[in-house]
Amino acid sequence: MISVVLLAVLCLAASNAGADNSFYFVSIGDSITSGFNTKYIGDIANRKYSWSTGNSRRVASHFNKLKDLLLTKVVDRKNVAKSRSTSFDLVKQLDKVSFPRIDYLTILIGANDVCDWRGDYHRDLARFKDNVSAIITAVIDQNERVKIIIPAVPDMYHLYEIGKERCQFKWNVLGICPRLLNSRRTTAERQDFRERLVDANQALAELAAAHRDNIRYIGELFDFRFTIEHTSSIDCFHPSVAGQGVLADITWKHGWFSD
Repeated sequence: MISVVLLAVLCLAASNAGADNSFYFVSIGDSITSGFNTKYIGDIANRKYSWSTGNSRRVASHFNKLKDLLLTKVVDRKNVAKSRSTSFDLVKQLDKVSFPRIDYLTILIGANDVCDWRGDYHRDLARFKDNVSAIITAVIDQNERVKIIIPAVPDMYHLYEIGKERCQFKWNVLGICPRLLNSRRTTAERQDFRERLVDANQALAELAAAHRDNIRYIGELFDFRFTIEHTSSIDCFHPSVAGQGVLADITWKHGWFSD
């Protein structure tokens, strides 16, 4: 049974969709949201499994749940997330969206930023925060009622821990985030990487706190302990179909429309 509070939130969001009877849902970010290597190699064949906009019934995605809730509205979705993207790519992704407005936005970004950081770490962190902040400001300026979900970047160090015994060769060959996963990295270097990841997530939490009416930051995603079954059999790192399902469940439970 839908609660009175949930109905009020949904009615507010739906009324904002206007006379065109559409609820506009956009996802931006990196390979996690694009579905990279979820079941098949690459992005395109896997977008249907995305935790955010996927339409496969194997994943209780935000799109599938919004369709069930907004029965009188057409949920128009656009997933422009792309593998290897960093926060610097978000503007280009948003430029690909031609909707008249955005009613609901998911942003999962940061893993590739931290993997690429070298040299002046504090400068890189500031740029990361500025990049995400610029996107948030642009979307809210366009629609002051937009609802935004920003999940924490998952604990990649934990993913290393659960996969290191069986996946090290794949990681070396594929070159996935070598600053964490390459076999030449020391324990101290990997722990330093995790600290930077924590700082990146803290920056996202601060942005959400500054826009409480529009953003939900899902810090619980960092705390969840994934198992090897939640990771892709192709690269032992990106989410599997089961992993995408976990992402969907956690982010929905702590998001805007959970009852």
